[in-house]
Amino acid sequence: SGVDIDLEIQNGVLKSVNLKEAEIVELPTNITSIGDKVFRYCRSLKCITIPSTVTSIGNYAFEYCNSLTNISIPDSVKSIGYCAFAECSSLKEVLLPKGIECIDFHTFANCRSLENIFIPSRVSSIDASAFTGCMSLRAFDVDWDNKYYIDVDGFLLDSSGETFVASPGSVTNAVIPSGVKKIGEQAFWENIFLKDVVIPNGVTNIGDKTF
Repeated sequence: SGVDIDLEIQNGVLKSVNLKEAEIVELPTNITSIGDKVFRYCRSLKCITIPSTVTSIGNYAFEYCNSLTNISIPDSVKSIGYCAFAECSSLKEVLLPKGIECIDFHTFANCRSLENIFIPSRVSSIDASAFTGCMSLRAFDVDWDNKYYIDVDGFLLDSSGETFVASPGSVTNAVIPSGVKKIGEQAFWENIFLKDVVIPNGVTNIGDKTF
């Protein structure tokens, strides 16, 4: 956008920014980590390029970046903090890095425009609230090589197929897959379009705040 921005970098960690209403940002390659809350409330930010030198993204790093439409996170990133992209209401597409192992508390909560999410092969932990309020989410798509999670009919299940982890937020009529014995906490939490749920006879456990 032709706007010079101010960056504060300490020992490779991006500590703070002054975007001066910049919409497009390309971060320099001397950054290895994006600190907590760095881009929080940067409402002008539409597009950002994160270099492959970055290995971690902090808590609340991009929270309330309401104009951010898509983001490609390089495969060098191994950890993404909680609430990192929460409330990014224009975010439609996210490409998660292949090495990520944990999708934390409220990482993408209330990303109301997010339509698709691909879960890479190494993800072994997904917090129940990670995708809460993603009302446009059509389906979860899990890498075939993931040993911890599977997708069935767009729903997110654990690898055994016995625990129902999460429903995409745009679902109106949910038929819980046969074989499911437990519906996890917050599995349908804040799914505002949900009208009907068909629960198979084998379900013996329904978690807290499931609906």
